[in-house]
Amino acid sequence: MIDKTVAPLMSLSSVIRESLQFALKQDEGTNKTKHTGKWKSDWMQTVNGIKGMHKQRRANNKWLALADIYGTYRNELHHRGYYDYADMLLEVIVQLEQNADLRSDIQERFNYVLVDEFQDSNAAQLRLAHLIADHHTANNRPNIMAVGDDDQSIYGFNGAELNNMLHFNRTYDNVQTIVLTENYRSTQAILDSAETIIDHCEDRLVHRLDTISKQLTAKNNNVPPGTISHLVFKDPDHQLNSVAKRVGRLFAENTGSVAVLARSHDSLVALASILNNHNVPIRYERDQNILELDIVQQIIELSRVLNGINTGDVDGVNLALSRTLAHPMWGLDAELIWRIARDNRSHGDWLTSLTKYTETTDIKPWLSWLAEYAQREHFFATLEHLVGIRTSEDGFRSPIYRYFIGEGGSPKLESLRSLSALRLIRSHVYEFTHERRSQLDDFLQLADTLAANNITLSDQSVFVSGERAVELLSVHKAKGLEFDAVFIIDCQDDDWKPRTSKNKPPANLPLQPPLETMDDYARLMYVASTRAKSNLYLTSYDHNRAGEDTLATPLIASISTEHIGLEGAPESILILEEALRWPRLTVTKEKLLLTEQLESFTLNATNLINFLDVSGGGPQLFLERNLLKLPTGKSTYMSHGTAMHAALERAQKLVNRDAFGLDVIKAEYQRSLEREHLPINEELLQLEEGYKALDRLFSTHNYQLLKGSAPERSLSDITVGDATISGKLDRIDFLDDTTIRIVDYKTGKPLTSFETKDKTKEIKAWKYKLQLTLYALLAHNSTTLKQYTAVIGQMAFIEANAQKEITLEYRPTPEDIERLAQVINAVWLKVKNYDLPDTSHYEPTLAGIMQFERDLIADAV
Repeated sequence: MIDKTVAPLMSLSSVIRESLQFALKQDEGTNKTKHTGKWKSDWMQTVNGIKGMHKQRRANNKWLALADIYGTYRNELHHRGYYDYADMLLEVIVQLEQNADLRSDIQERFNYVLVDEFQDSNAAQLRLAHLIADHHTANNRPNIMAVGDDDQSIYGFNGAELNNMLHFNRTYDNVQTIVLTENYRSTQAILDSAETIIDHCEDRLVHRLDTISKQLTAKNNNVPPGTISHLVFKDPDHQLNSVAKRVGRLFAENTGSVAVLARSHDSLVALASILNNHNVPIRYERDQNILELDIVQQIIELSRVLNGINTGDVDGVNLALSRTLAHPMWGLDAELIWRIARDNRSHGDWLTSLTKYTETTDIKPWLSWLAEYAQREHFFATLEHLVGIRTSEDGFRSPIYRYFIGEGGSPKLESLRSLSALRLIRSHVYEFTHERRSQLDDFLQLADTLAANNITLSDQSVFVSGERAVELLSVHKAKGLEFDAVFIIDCQDDDWKPRTSKNKPPANLPLQPPLETMDDYARLMYVASTRAKSNLYLTSYDHNRAGEDTLATPLIASISTEHIGLEGAPESILILEEALRWPRLTVTKEKLLLTEQLESFTLNATNLINFLDVSGGGPQLFLERNLLKLPTGKSTYMSHGTAMHAALERAQKLVNRDAFGLDVIKAEYQRSLEREHLPINEELLQLEEGYKALDRLFSTHNYQLLKGSAPERSLSDITVGDATISGKLDRIDFLDDTTIRIVDYKTGKPLTSFETKDKTKEIKAWKYKLQLTLYALLAHNSTTLKQYTAVIGQMAFIEANAQKEITLEYRPTPEDIERLAQVINAVWLKVKNYDLPDTSHYEPTLAGIMQFERDLIADAV
């Protein structure tokens, strides 16, 4: 019944039957059961000795719950008088199905229905076409014509799927199929190469329907013979620079249109910058998230400064100022930035310190004045001051306008994008505030809400730097277009293969994410390659930017390969989206500025891990976080961790006085969270989650704190060899006269073992072991704790869902402690000499960290 009432959707039984028939057909004549065996494992699993469709049942339960959420969403949406994009189609279908007179009127109004790009249609669109065409007098043979190519079905994110094309034959009687095999765009060589690519696709109509053959023949004799080649470069930067040179030469020869296609916009942005700098005209269109644009990031940071001034959030002001002052728009000398950072290492006040230096003395008065101005004026007026369209009462003008937009001269790529972003900011803030007077808080709330929910503010503006230009396009954007020469860049295996999805929908519900199977990628590469008339260049590289080996996608394995050597001196790549790093000075100047910090330096668990962890930045991160102590942003999760530690410290003190009370502990959590300056909506949500976590820990799991334990014990000025170490211990349990247990509280998902082969967890396990070993080293060398000869380390995962997962213990061996002492002294020597090694050549893995440790001990780095 489902197959009829909600066609082209199918019942689960129909999907099972058809998929089995297709698997049998694929294995027919091979004397193997490869496809039928896979079909069986996909559909049937054994759980607790019982065979059944367990995966499908789990998927059904999840999606049934989601259906309830979607129903609630639609009811609320319609209650408020709104319709989303999907409603525009679905409501028409509902009315046509439920209103026979309306359906008859529409059917009689349109005698013929043509569906173009049929492979890109989804179930709802096909249902609508059927309702319009299927007049009862047609006797299941309506005048409907569908034109499409299943090999070019690349819009899975819109619900397009192969089943729609198969449904056409199921639905209508005596369907006439016409296969168009004559191609008037490309050379035969291009068509043959494209055929080797699409042959990687298992599920095609040619495999489903015996009546179809799709051997394409070139019919345009006016297309000159061209070149087809797979060019392999040393690394991504070498690839982009070389492709830019080749594109520039082709364009200068004026031999026809040129396009560069890629799956990712990151490489296209980089290439746009290189070509623009080489005066090669380009046309580049991108759905850019304006919140990621450099100008918008600077507007947000300055807005946070103003908001922090008005709310008294000194930490927030420090963080935002440290981020914006390092930007070149201010024109500040790098050494000056270092001096400001050094002045504010401990309990800093970046805003006040600006008055100490001639170059920054005007900035604080402007920010203070604008903060007060923002409280009484409309956000759009404040925005004009932030951007520099208006000047302050004292004549100060924001550097944003001069740097990003410029005064006079021809518009450049960045200035056009900046102007477009400002226009969109105004319109979105206006919509966000529902037409009431918009304030600075509204803009920040909008930006934070969008970022927290991974929602983009899309700008579809087009940059064109010449009447005749090289086209830079994503593969999806290139569909339907054609060019004399096409470059497909970044043809790496990692970029052209599917990722595993954990939440697949039921098999008869066509809601699979796009690019879910290798077939999807084969179709995408097929579409990309068939954009070329005669010249096709596919490019890849041998090593990624981390120096790791990387392979080209097997989809292009049959295409002739040419390895390209380094062509001249390497060029710098000016990437428009490049993240700004903290400016570096000469080693001598940096060491001189940090003399006081280096003399008083002491190692603790955090700065030691930062130095050693090459996967997270290593010595560079150590410099910024632990020597300069640049302000860092605190996420809601980090604020929650701070509040949890405060609550547990309070809990231990209450236990020691026999006065434990969960309400008092929750109140401490709330007080600590309020000091974190979270947005009010985030604070309320986090407060509720924090209460639940404390209830679960103490009531559900009955977590016990020992009376007499010491909370938040600091150990400092401990000497190990030449090094001085320190640490703050969350809790010390005194188990007997010789044994203590040092407990470290952790929020988040628990670690179940220190020995793991899970690549996503092994660095976390290393950090935890190092931390507990360091605590043991501190205890053994402390005058107050050295009498305790046995030290047990314990991680307490206070948000664990199961009681058995709360604690994970580790007793460091003498060998562990001795090796850590060697590492500490090696790091100590590096820090004291201000010798911060470059660790970019180490793998960003646990193996890379361990190699770095060995090299430090051996003084080989």
